[in-house]
Amino acid sequence: MIPSTLRGDVREFFLLEEAERRGVNLADAQRAAIQAYQSAAKRRLVAASALTDPGDAPAAVLLYREAWACLARAVLLSEDASADPAALAAPALWDRQDRVLAARNAVVPEELAAVRDVLVTADPVRVDRLTPEDARALSDQLEAALHWLAQQVEARSKTQLKHARLLRQVGAAVVAVVVLVDVIARLLAPKNLALDKPVQATPGGYETTGEGAVDGVKNGRFGYHSVEAEQPFLTIDLQKAYALSKITVFGRGECCFDQSIPVVVEASLDGMAFHKVEERTTAFSESEPWVMTPGGTLARFIRIRVEHRGVLVLSEVEVNGKPLK
Repeated sequence: MIPSTLRGDVREFFLLEEAERRGVNLADAQRAAIQAYQSAAKRRLVAASALTDPGDAPAAVLLYREAWACLARAVLLSEDASADPAALAAPALWDRQDRVLAARNAVVPEELAAVRDVLVTADPVRVDRLTPEDARALSDQLEAALHWLAQQVEARSKTQLKHARLLRQVGAAVVAVVVLVDVIARLLAPKNLALDKPVQATPGGYETTGEGAVDGVKNGRFGYHSVEAEQPFLTIDLQKAYALSKITVFGRGECCFDQSIPVVVEASLDGMAFHKVEERTTAFSESEPWVMTPGGTLARFIRIRVEHRGVLVLSEVEVNGKPLK
């Protein structure tokens, strides 16, 4: 069951009812002043978050203090158009902000209460006395606290909220359609018969094994890389016979796409007598795999074999087909 608070958050995200309630009675001049404070706070928050070196932490904290002052003034103006928050010193500004949030029954995060002393202090070098580690931790607290405080200010007009509401709802619908199409495509996609099936192979190098060619992972490199051997091979046991419709062999992903050429794919019902399905004499890769249509060939075992001394390098092998009735 979805918690009521989460349901409320989701509803507000898409409908913006609380946002509209807060901003509906703002006068034009009041709205403009709030938006000016919001923009100033945003610029300082962006600048502060870009100061990531340990030695920059004191400067970041000072920017966060200025951002807080802008946001606190915006909070006050959103409740009282006649307020003159620019005239308030930091301690008085904090107290007025506190009263507004309490009147809203806002659940103030611990991070905001924890940074009060730093925000209202009159000591200009207090932050400089902190260790780099403490200054960075304080900077992180300030970022989280001010992100929350910024959400408590609403100065968008009805038209702006309408556009935001429509954009979010359309975006959600598009995402839902994309997810649905992906799910349907996965459900309708032919089953990969080779996935996680037993394999026999020439010993692998580079910490790979034959199982890496049937694990469903294509990572832009390779899943199986044999040691150098005479006609290295990989045999997949599908564990029962199928009428094969498609075999896809993915080569390595980053380079050397022709190192296993020429190579053959072979099929067998008993794992002993193999016949050639197809031979490849040109390069193939993970992004441009070797695809063959065996035309209903009956097989339980699929073998990929290099026709000379060398290495067999594969990203993945996929096999599609229907079980015999």
